[in-house]
Amino acid sequence: MPKIFTDEEKEGHRAILLDEGLRLIMKKGYRNVTVDQLVKLIGASKGYFYLLFSSKEQFFLDAIAAQMEKNFAILRQAMEHHPSPPEIARLYRTLFKDMSFPSFEDALYVQQKISDQQWQHFRDFEEAFFTRILTLLNRDPEKCDPRVLSNLSAFIFLCCNSQGKYLFPDKLNDLMEILLGVFHTYLFPEDKG
Repeated sequence: MPKIFTDEEKEGHRAILLDEGLRLIMKKGYRNVTVDQLVKLIGASKGYFYLLFSSKEQFFLDAIAAQMEKNFAILRQAMEHHPSPPEIARLYRTLFKDMSFPSFEDALYVQQKISDQQWQHFRDFEEAFFTRILTLLNRDPEKCDPRVLSNLSAFIFLCCNSQGKYLFPDKLNDLMEILLGVFHTYLFPEDKG
């Protein structure tokens, strides 16, 4: 007889999968990780996975969103100490550098496998997420477009995960610093430092 998990246990398993499963995908690649490998992380069955997530692709999108939410929580906590714009710039440099990024190929593959409605739902999440970032940083979403920030983040993501396939590997850190500088300048045009 299969074990019955409480809602609290399910939420704990879901959190482990979102975190550890995303790391596994970053390490091995989306297509090289099976649902069976993912559920081994929590000692559960394949059917249990589909109780938590509607599909492997939805899991992937949820894992990316969960990572973004973790970064938002770190930024929100840092904002309680009223950091200066240069301190904020250092913080999101650290956040970007510490993130797990899927490969461009994996992200494109997932996007092609999901429905237009799922993709739009994720895009709506992204726009709302960056609107919340702007609000947290006391920036006006009418002057700093959250979709521009999302696009800048996507370019930084491409830089971080290209692993030398598309770009010169010895210049990736330089490019990332330039893109993070653009990100910061867009947020804080008044900060000349």
